Amino acid sequence: MPHAQTDKILSWEIYAGGAIPATGAYVGVLVVPMDCEIVSAELLTDQAGSIVVDIWRTTYADYNPGTHPVVGDSIVAAAPPTLTAAYKSEDSTLTGWTTTLTEGDLLKISVTSVDTLTWARLALRVVPS
Repeated sequence: MPHAQTDKILSWEIYAGGAIPATGAYVGVLVVPMDCEIVSAELLTDQAGSIVVDIWRTTYADYNPGTHPVVGDSIVAAAPPTLTAAYKSEDSTLTGWTTTLTEGDLLKISVTSVDTLTWARLALRVVPS
């Protein structure tokens, strides 16, 4: 749910052309556009299903595909965005997460597990810091 006029969304589409998406890291990185704080993570899908997504962060200086970002750069601790037999989920607790992002950080996602659904959207709601 919206927190304020200053909220922004960082999002990824997870799609495999109508098939169940594969597990593993997804091609491409998202560049964080400003210093910000993550306040919630939301998953939406096309049908009731299950998915778990990890989020990896690295700096521009450390970016090196295969080295950074990788699983060791996870920002979600033991609480990754998770959807279980549903159409949507939202987590605003973010237990253990590294929630502070710096302008120019690079984010990449990795699907840890997936079942039934054929499309998902992961959205991070952020507020400028």
